[in-house]
Order: sequence, then C-alpha cells, then structure tokens
Amino acid sequence: MISLSRSCLFLVKRNSSSLLLGRSSSSALHTSSFFCGKLDSDQGKNVCPKSASQSVPNKGAEYIVRNEKLHRPLSPHLTIYSFALPTLLSGTHRASGFLLGLGLGLTSLGILVAPHDFQYYVDALRHMHLNEYLLYTVKMGAAWLLSYHYLNGIRHLFWDAGKGFGLPALYKSGYAVLVLSVLSAAYLASL
Repeated sequence: MISLSRSCLFLVKRNSSSLLLGRSSSSALHTSSFFCGKLDSDQGKNVCPKSASQSVPNKGAEYIVRNEKLHRPLSPHLTIYSFALPTLLSGTHRASGFLLGLGLGLTSLGILVAPHDFQYYVDALRHMHLNEYLLYTVKMGAAWLLSYHYLNGIRHLFWDAGKGFGLPALYKSGYAVLVLSVLSAAYLASL
C-alpha cells in the first residue's frame, strides 16, 4: 500500500475484481487530496490516515458513484471544447518539434549503424523508381514539418519580444504561418 503524507487513497471495490482510485481538489482548503471515507460498509475500504480524513469532505465518493451511474465522465472530455486557432497551432508546434526530433534521431542512428554510406542509400532509393506522387507526398510532409516549426518558432520569438499578443494579431500571425509553411513546403518538396 502507498503511504502519502498529505493525501489519502480511497479504494472502491467494483464487481469484486476491479479497484477505483478517486481524487478530489478541495477549493475551500486550497489543497488537493484523494477522497476519504467509505461508500458503504461492504463496497469501500478507508485507507486514509486520520489527519487526512479530517480535512477532506466525505461527499466526494458518493459524487463519483452517482456520476458513474449516470454515465458521466469524471472531468469534461476534450470533445466538448471547440479549439481556437492558437490552441491548435500550439499543439501542432509541439507535435512537429517532437516528430522532427524523433526523425533526426532515428536517421542519425540509422546512418551510424548502416554498413554503407548515405549516398549508397540515396542511390538505392533512386533506382527503385518509386511513384513520383508518393515521393512528393513524403517530401512535402517532411518539408512542412520543418518549415512550420521554423516559421512558428519565429512567431514565438516575436512573442518573447512582447509583440503580437493581441487576439487579432494572434490570428493573423497564425494564418500567415500556415500559408507560408504550406508554400515553402511545396517549394522544398519540388526541389
């Protein structure tokens, strides 16, 4: 069993096999801790220390059970939100950075462990006579990741300088990054 100093665990048996851990945030106390207390005598087991069970209201466990019976999620699901352009661009910037780093790392590792030099594999790809549209699509994807991440990084540098924080400026710079990244990726892929 895990022992935590300022929080407590509440284990609830469901169908005699699975366990549920509940977590609550008490706004009155401005603390975050796990639920304490029993649902009823045969369903729950209180494993909270006495000091923790005194500071957390006992209504949290019933709230979870009531919402489970109504098939409600514990927190709002992502599907109820309509994401604005800045939110989507921020997530895309993170994802493009991750994919670029992963691609660079795997490519570097492949070049290090490969028995031939890089030019050998480039020539081997050329001699495969792959579909031009497939090659252009792959090159366009890689070029878009690079150009989008680069241009959005420049946008972030302007933000670091304290410029472009107004809502109209956020949308204008966001659309500009999208358009310029597609155009530059199309150019790079055509080389």
